[in-house]
Amino acid sequence: MRSRAGLAAAFLGPRQLRQRFALERTGAIESHISASPNPAQLTAGLWRKAQEGGVSIVKDIEVTDMRSLEGANVVAASKGEIVQATHVVFCTGYEFLDTVANQGHRIVSTWALATRPHHPRPKWLTDYVVWEGSDPYLYFRSTPDGRVIVGGEDEDSATSFQDPLKLSAKSRTLRKKLSALLNIPIEDPDYQWAAAFGTTTDGLPMIGAVRASTRSMQLWAMAETASPSARLRPPGPGRRALRLPLSLPK
Repeated sequence: MRSRAGLAAAFLGPRQLRQRFALERTGAIESHISASPNPAQLTAGLWRKAQEGGVSIVKDIEVTDMRSLEGANVVAASKGEIVQATHVVFCTGYEFLDTVANQGHRIVSTWALATRPHHPRPKWLTDYVVWEGSDPYLYFRSTPDGRVIVGGEDEDSATSFQDPLKLSAKSRTLRKKLSALLNIPIEDPDYQWAAAFGTTTDGLPMIGAVRASTRSMQLWAMAETASPSARLRPPGPGRRALRLPLSLPK
């Protein structure tokens, strides 16, 4: 599948993983194309590009409904505005209008933390983002100033992230898991946070026509998608990625 998509990949056995990454796993898929963008900068860049193409950007307006009428889409806003368009594309993150909601999507809770700058870490982590697709999964990466960011421990609840006691408990769990995987003590974090997170039943993004209209499109993709493996992905394009299985060598 990766080859068909033009993604160069190679299988690494447990010995190679141990020698190159000091990770105890039964195998991995290493691929050569990956990227980890700054979401705010990426969004701003897309907006600027759209403006250059003649798109108008309007703020402080909430779309509340959409209907297809006589070959066009009519979009209603919260202050009574009505907009008619031939085509409508929804890129709304985890929030959906009832008319475009998908039964395969749900909101869960997730947790993360960031260590102090220049925290002890493997040298290779500078070029990789790590995803361990356990249930709950674990992911981590380093920042340019040497922090380690680790997250995961998702719960199937749209509100659990609001519990301050869970924030402390999840932070301890994340540190313990990462310490065990890297064999490096993870210090108390400088920052820890929790948030709602959207996911789908198959872990894949939703891109396609909205059932309620033949002239509207829905685009929704997660920052990461969970799978029964772990991925190490570099923080910039042109670097390498590594997908690891969950099982430990016997």
